[in-house]
Amino acid sequence: MAVLIGENEGAPNFYMRKFELEAGGHTPYHTHDWEHVVYILEGSGVLKGKDGGRRLEAGSAVLVAPNEEHQFRADDGTPLSFLCSIPKP
Repeated sequence: MAVLIGENEGAPNFYMRKFELEAGGHTPYHTHDWEHVVYILEGSGVLKGKDGGRRLEAGSAVLVAPNEEHQFRADDGTPLSFLCSIPKP
């Protein structure tokens, strides 16, 4: 993960991060107390949650609600790259 906009840039309210998952890779299955918005840059995959999964592809945008169990998976044989914006920690 790379922080593109954060404390070093003086961001007062939101941070922007970039994630790059190798083909077959995934983030941990987790929750947190804040929402975040995600924009898929390249590749495709799935956002896994307790209610199943949602397919993602380049150009997709998704809101992950506070305390929502989730995991991003690059499950189609190609890398998955996405931007993630979160409230300032």
